[in-house]
Amino acid sequence: GAAEDQFDCIDLTDNDIIKLENLPVLKRLKSLLLSNNRIRRIASGLGRNLPNLETLIMTNNQISRLQDLDQLADLQNLERVSFVKNPVTVLENYRLYVISLLPKLRHLDFQKVKTAERERARAMFKNQVPTTKPECELDNANTKQPLTAEQKHLIMVDIFYSRLPCL
Repeated sequence: GAAEDQFDCIDLTDNDIIKLENLPVLKRLKSLLLSNNRIRRIASGLGRNLPNLETLIMTNNQISRLQDLDQLADLQNLERVSFVKNPVTVLENYRLYVISLLPKLRHLDFQKVKTAERERARAMFKNQVPTTKPECELDNANTKQPLTAEQKHLIMVDIFYSRLPCL
């Protein structure tokens, strides 16, 4: 098939993708690079199709609501995630919300997740699904910016240290 289960890393950067969906079962996949697209939504079932995903880089997309991140909870092996340059990152409690969804998360937006943050996230979102109010939503569909040299470097360093060969 078009995406046989033979890769540790797939780089779909700069592909004008709007929704993260319809991914085949890729049990070997450890890293998925989706920077510089137009992704607004993440479909359900990712954990079933990408059970061993550890790194998800979605820098410079259009994720704008905390609820849009809920599907990440299915990806229980995620250790490294980036939503830098997505509108959602400016929302109150964004960082704690993502940390609460992903128990194995070690780095969020290229910053280490601290024990104190994990404890605050657990306390804040214990037994509830947090939501944002519509007025918190941002619509920056036309503000796509290229990655800075520093962000590209951080992505490459993260991939290097995860020791995953990429396409």
